[in-house]
Amino acid sequence: MQNKLHYIKREPLISTKNPQVLFMLHGYGSNEQDLFSFAPHLPKELLIISIQAPISMGFGSYSWFEINQDAKIGLRSNLEQAKQSLSLVEDLVKDLLEKNNITAK
Repeated sequence: MQNKLHYIKREPLISTKNPQVLFMLHGYGSNEQDLFSFAPHLPKELLIISIQAPISMGFGSYSWFEINQDAKIGLRSNLEQAKQSLSLVEDLVKDLLEKNNITAK
């Protein structure tokens, strides 16, 4: 698991004093580019930030935590990895809000 998260962002296309921010988190096996493709269809006043999960699955796929299948138990999620990912997201959001001088509401 990486200890820093990669992200891409689109600055607001219409300048505003304190822009609203949309943070995008992709699903299992995807990447930050997936949801970012919706950016052209979203309000131009938004600062859009799409965050990539920290666990590489290969071939451009990422996850926030591992999911394993067990014949007896079924699907099992790695809760420790999920907690670590949540902590990384929280830290990144705080950092980006501060760097962009945005007040959370």
